[in-house]
Amino acid sequence: MDPIIEPEARKRAMAELDVLVAHRFNVSIDELEKIYDSAFPVQRKYDQKDGIDYAGLLRSAMARI
Repeated sequence: MDPIIEPEARKRAMAELDVLVAHRFNVSIDELEKIYDSAFPVQRKYDQKDGIDYAGLLRSAMARI
């Protein structure tokens, strides 16, 4: 398997994994966003600086489940 090198593809893959685990443990998308915001405030700032909408990626991944 090839490693995911592109930052955007890596973020999408991370969001999909986060959503799969949340789904397994019956965590809603709103709860997952709150967890992400409270547990990773520094990462959220980096994402905003880089123009990445992680909440949007989470919602997009959740829609595919």
